[in-house]
Amino acid sequence: MAPLVIAVPASAYTPDGNADRAAVPAQFKWKLAPLFADDAAFDAALSSAAAELAKLSLCKGTLADPAKLWSCLDGYFELRLAVNRLTLYAHLRFDGAQKDAALQSRNDRALKTLSDFMAGTSFLREEVLSLPDAALSAAYAREPKLAAFRPYLDELRRRRTHLLGADAERVLALAGDNLWAEIDLNEIPSDFEKAFRSALGDLPLPQITDEQGKPVQLTLASYPKFRSSPDRRVRQEAVGKLFATFKQFQHLFASTLAGQVSFNVFLARSRGYDSALAAYLDKDDISPAVYKNLISTVNAHLSPLHRYVA
Repeated sequence: MAPLVIAVPASAYTPDGNADRAAVPAQFKWKLAPLFADDAAFDAALSSAAAELAKLSLCKGTLADPAKLWSCLDGYFELRLAVNRLTLYAHLRFDGAQKDAALQSRNDRALKTLSDFMAGTSFLREEVLSLPDAALSAAYAREPKLAAFRPYLDELRRRRTHLLGADAERVLALAGDNLWAEIDLNEIPSDFEKAFRSALGDLPLPQITDEQGKPVQLTLASYPKFRSSPDRRVRQEAVGKLFATFKQFQHLFASTLAGQVSFNVFLARSRGYDSALAAYLDKDDISPAVYKNLISTVNAHLSPLHRYVA
């Protein structure tokens, strides 16, 4: 007999950042069934992805043939979608309970699959970028179905001056290079980012007094709610106490930030970029001037925000 599920009316539930996750009604949690029906289905897909990656590796050395190039690109994108579904599912499962060791393990396994996928398909990028322009033009003429992948191939070739030799690419892949990652970088955290997130998860945040004069536990989940409170006192207390707590751990946060910055600079310089900013924006063909304009515009209009939280 199927378990009875009783929906809780939205108006009858008050979000509570301090509540145990088991107490949160199902309709207020991620609905992950469109990705995988359950964890068993996820595990099966994880094994399947490894098998498909092994098949895709057979394409190595064949991409000068237009028909093979189309077939391998088609298989590559199918597998990329499958791996993205794996990482998204595991990430969202873990995001809802970041102190759950089993969910952390599942997320790590998905990230390992993503890492294997990026490393195992790097030959495709290398071979495509080694093709002369004339050879690729001829391939489009011989295999019309390649036209579907032309935007992708054009974008790859735009960045070809930053591709290194096979040995250097292998070393960067082992180091955790993500400059060629075709996925949201938030889903592939570096070791420094993992350390930062772990520190945030264990941060001993204080209590504050809410709008009704009741003591409530401040959490990273509830902070935005209190920061936007119509009561200035609540906003002041939430902002002040959160940042006072951060200050107690400033050396920890500074060291993880410095490590991440050094790693980003290492990757950028390895590939011949002038800066890490230029390297990461180049992934999306964005000029650093756009980013700098955004930052300068925000900095020029900080006073209203400062008055709001002061």
